Amino acid sequence: PGNGSGPHRHPGSHTFGYVLEGVYEVKVDDGPLQRLGPGETFYEPPNALHAVSRNGSDTQPVKYLVIQVSDPAKPATVPEK
Repeated sequence: PGNGSGPHRHPGSHTFGYVLEGVYEVKVDDGPLQRLGPGETFYEPPNALHAVSRNGSDTQPVKYLVIQVSDPAKPATVPEK
């Protein structure tokens, strides 16, 4: 609850996410901030800015499944400076 990560990119990965439980807040590039619940999905193309990635609740956990199809020659995650 109340947790998240700083802005970052996945240079060599197509990133697919599926929310299992709770509320997940995500913003990719200049797209809108999304509040996703169970059964909803998100996608990040390679090198897109993952500007927001956080639990949408201060009291309830969030669980989501992420599948990445990656180029092993590129870094998995790069923090945004």
